[in-house]
Amino acid sequence: MSNRLRELRNEQGLTLKELGEKTGLAPNTISQYETGNREPKLKTWQKLADYFDVTVPYIQGVSDVKKDFSKERNPFEKWIKSIAAGTTENGDVIVDTEVWKKEMASFGVNMTMQDFKNISSAIVTEAGFSLDEVEKFDTDFLPKINDVKDMNEISRITRSIFKISVLACLGDEKAKNYLATIDNLISSYLGIDYFEDLWGDYSLKDPFSEN
Repeated sequence: MSNRLRELRNEQGLTLKELGEKTGLAPNTISQYETGNREPKLKTWQKLADYFDVTVPYIQGVSDVKKDFSKERNPFEKWIKSIAAGTTENGDVIVDTEVWKKEMASFGVNMTMQDFKNISSAIVTEAGFSLDEVEKFDTDFLPKINDVKDMNEISRITRSIFKISVLACLGDEKAKNYLATIDNLISSYLGIDYFEDLWGDYSLKDPFSEN
C-alpha cells in the first residue's frame, strides 16, 4: 500500500505549499514523498505523523491503527482493544491472527520511535550542551539514526544506565561497582565531568522540612 500522506493532507484541505509551511518541508519534496519517488528519513516521517496526530506506521501505510497509544497509561491494553474483532463472554478480546501479525510489528515500531524521541529530546536539550551542540545533534546526528533497531538499542542502553545510576545512589554496592566502570569508560572517551569538583557535599534541601 502507498503511504497516506496525500490522503491526510487532503483531509485537512491543505495544499503542498501550506503543509510545507507548517512542517518546514519544501512543497516539491512533500510531493515526491506522496508519490513514493522519494523516501523520507524516519525523523521526517515522525515530524509528519506528529503534525497529523497519527502514528508513523499509519502514515507510511503499513498499519490501519491511526491513534498513537504510546502516551496512554496502559498502551498495550488500549492498542489491542483498538484492533480487536470483538470480545468473548469472559471479556477477553478476540483478535484476527492476520491482523495481529500485521499490527503487532507496527505497534512495536511506533513505541520504539516514541521512546527514542522522548529519551533523545530529554537528554540533548537538558544535558547542559551549548546551543550549537544541541543544534548539531538535532540536525546532524539524530537524523542519521534511521533504523528502528538502532533506536531501540540506544534507548535500552540509556534506560539501563539510568537504572544502575539510581540503584548506585541508593547504596547498591554491585550497582556502584558497575557504575564506576561505566563512568571510567565514558570519561576516557568524552572527558572528565568538569562539574565534578564543584558538587562536594551539596544536596537539595527539602523546602517543606522543619529542619
